[in-house]
Amino acid sequence: MKATTALETSARAFTAAAAAYVQWMERVATEDAPKINLRELHRRLGTLQAAAAGLPPIKLNGEPEAAPSAEETRSSENLEEARSVRSLAATVASKLPLDAYSVVFDALDVADRGSIMKSFDDDLGDIYLELKRVLAVGQTATLVDAVWRWRFDYYTHWGRHLVHAQSAIYSYLADSGHFFFDGGIVR
Repeated sequence: MKATTALETSARAFTAAAAAYVQWMERVATEDAPKINLRELHRRLGTLQAAAAGLPPIKLNGEPEAAPSAEETRSSENLEEARSVRSLAATVASKLPLDAYSVVFDALDVADRGSIMKSFDDDLGDIYLELKRVLAVGQTATLVDAVWRWRFDYYTHWGRHLVHAQSAIYSYLADSGHFFFDGGIVR
């Protein structure tokens, strides 16, 4: 029996969290339920963030096999995919009790005190689209190249969407008192 490496364990945890998020988005978009349990979304995003943060750093000796070509990123198929994702994300976001919120884009840039407007359909949709792509990369690339790509994409794009969405959900739950009791455990 082959021993599982830390790389394999973290990759397995990440792909499970990514697949769970993708499946959740697809399920919620097709359900007739008018509202989403915001605490469930908060938990799913937290699990996904922890799994992405748990991917180990990878040093490559060349270009990763998992990098998209310029043609891949501009294809009309990708434009159609993006339109489909926007529609799915808009459906999911319409079931949330909030949509627009503001954030500071770079929390470490103390000179820039201006906030930008964000929306859940953009954040949830970008996370969904990126995760669909990273799951596909995991099917074709070596494990090392796939993990490198997953970390790169998390730290350069969709991780910021996740953190901003998490912050808005946290503010909503904390400031509205919805964290306290909404059908939880009664003693």
